[in-house]
Amino acid sequence: MDSGEDSFSGIGDDLAWHRLFWLGLLGITAFRLWFLSVFPYDLSPDEAYYWDWSRHLSWGYYSKPPMVAWVIALSNSLLGTSEFSVRLPAAIFATITLIALYALGTKMYDARTGFFSALVFLATIGSAVSSMIMTIDAPLLCFWAVSMVLVWQAWRLSRFEEPGGLSLLWWTFAGAVTGLGLLSKQTMMGFSAGIILFILLYPRARRLLADLEPYFFLAVQISLLFPVIDWNQRHNWVTLQHTAHHFESSSKTMIPNLKTFIELLGTQAGIVTPIIFILLLLVSGCLLWRFIRGVLSKRIIARGFSDREAFLLAVGMIPLVAVFLLSFRQRINANWPAPFYLSLGVLVSAWAMGWARCNTWINRLRRFYVPGIGLGLSMVVLFYLFPVILGVLGWAGTRLDPTVRLKGWHELGQRAGDLLQGFPEPGKTFVVARRRQTVSELAFYMPGRPEVYRWNGMKRHVTTQYELWPGPVDKKGWDALIIIEKDKELKKDLISCFKAVKFIEQIDIPIGQERKRSFLAYRGVEMKHWAER
Repeated sequence: MDSGEDSFSGIGDDLAWHRLFWLGLLGITAFRLWFLSVFPYDLSPDEAYYWDWSRHLSWGYYSKPPMVAWVIALSNSLLGTSEFSVRLPAAIFATITLIALYALGTKMYDARTGFFSALVFLATIGSAVSSMIMTIDAPLLCFWAVSMVLVWQAWRLSRFEEPGGLSLLWWTFAGAVTGLGLLSKQTMMGFSAGIILFILLYPRARRLLADLEPYFFLAVQISLLFPVIDWNQRHNWVTLQHTAHHFESSSKTMIPNLKTFIELLGTQAGIVTPIIFILLLLVSGCLLWRFIRGVLSKRIIARGFSDREAFLLAVGMIPLVAVFLLSFRQRINANWPAPFYLSLGVLVSAWAMGWARCNTWINRLRRFYVPGIGLGLSMVVLFYLFPVILGVLGWAGTRLDPTVRLKGWHELGQRAGDLLQGFPEPGKTFVVARRRQTVSELAFYMPGRPEVYRWNGMKRHVTTQYELWPGPVDKKGWDALIIIEKDKELKKDLISCFKAVKFIEQIDIPIGQERKRSFLAYRGVEMKHWAER
């Protein structure tokens, strides 16, 4: 340990850090639950979409594995359907993630490092967003963090050959949790790939190739995926095809690709917060370079590398480098690298505490670690205060207000419900929209939460989950309430499905000073037929 540059030496003992962590965790969790209940923003289109999935439980869906739908369904079944119950799992997952990071840092180093490892994650905008918005990222981050703890414990037992066969049990637990991560988001494959790289590249870990443990780890994951694979096989591998589209090059020239690389750097600096992001890259890059040189020279342990740094790099920096290299080829979604920062937060905290060594000039940057966390926490506080700040500055609803995506949907649902009640036979009228965002928001916010159908042409090409579900083919002779965005035209093939289509009114939903959502409402009279795949 490089104690000479440890600016945290002498700050309390493990018990004090334990108490500080658990008190802080209790406070932040209580605050998040309070925030969810006091600021009940409308569901984002993605949240409403996943909620709609939860009404049709399955082993697979068009674009993602099933975990997000299962979790929302469980929460709604226990608490009833509301914005709070949809988002509550996100807050719970975020709390478990913090506990796992604290446990990992503590097991690897000490309680102080564990505390700051959790604090680094807490002090990121990405952490704040994933704890308040229920998407696939909340369970992914949670299962990734817990899997790191379980694999590390399994490795330690394997490494020191403790008696009782406990290492196999821990590898099995790790495989099960990693499998749950795979049921959350395809990105979890990067974790298993990182563990394989750790075993292949790190000399002390290679002996595991002759043991059963890592094969149990992989076998448990694969067994959990069998139902998902079967579902995809029966649905023409639709999730695999959708995922493959994410890896299609957006351009063949270097200038646009350099632009996408710079865009990714900018978004990551904002999500991770600037100072911590720079420290993460410098420290991890320095250690990764030493790791590569050690592997090539077959003197990795002699170069001062420990199991801890090798493990954290394998599941963090190596996949992060792969994503940044991919950004030269195509645009990368800002949330793709999110789980990689979990292990790197532990690594940079270990470096700041003096456990890990880098080049001398990088070690001098330890003085910026605490200010970096302070800046991150300040940005997170501003994130939570944003609704108040927007109101005070008069920016609510302007183009500077990013929360407009979470406004106006409840009113749209109520207005559509009122129109539906004005139909001759509301009980024999179904609802149709074009964009999947509008479909899912109407499904959640219309009174009674009806099934809402998406019109995607007569051939019903599968571009969303709604094309995998049957359309209203059993509603021949029914009327339809058709809601179309004002900037979208009413398609002739949709008109042909009814005896007549009559314009009702334009629906304008104010979402602030300068913005509104506008829709056109129609009545489809007596459906004659519907598109079938």
